Amino acid sequence: MGGAIARGLAQGTIIPASDVTVADPFSGNLETLQADYPEIRVTTENPKAIEDADIVILTLGGKHGTCSMASMGEGVDATNINLPECQDAFIRKAAKLGKPLIGVHFDGRPISMQYWRLGIRPRWGRRQL
Repeated sequence: MGGAIARGLAQGTIIPASDVTVADPFSGNLETLQADYPEIRVTTENPKAIEDADIVILTLGGKHGTCSMASMGEGVDATNINLPECQDAFIRKAAKLGKPLIGVHFDGRPISMQYWRLGIRPRWGRRQL
């Protein structure tokens, strides 16, 4: 989903595409994005991208794991409403770098608001943005 946000920014007029950096540990996703928008900077190193950023947009949520070990999906009952542990750990690391964080949640379910203490504030509609 981060690629979709980057594409939207690149097509806009507020932020030059050359000022957008997308980090993804999967280089295949980055190659596809850069083929469409060669001016966007890409990296597989999330911490490096955060260190160089003025503001960070985190795309959060989604299924983590498979079958009965999945964090969400049909027939899977969640034991909590937190993000997957790997995303929680990443948010904590990102927060320590002291950059402004914007979290965009891509799920059809609620999540815990425990991230407030890390500086991420909820916004539920366009009027609040």
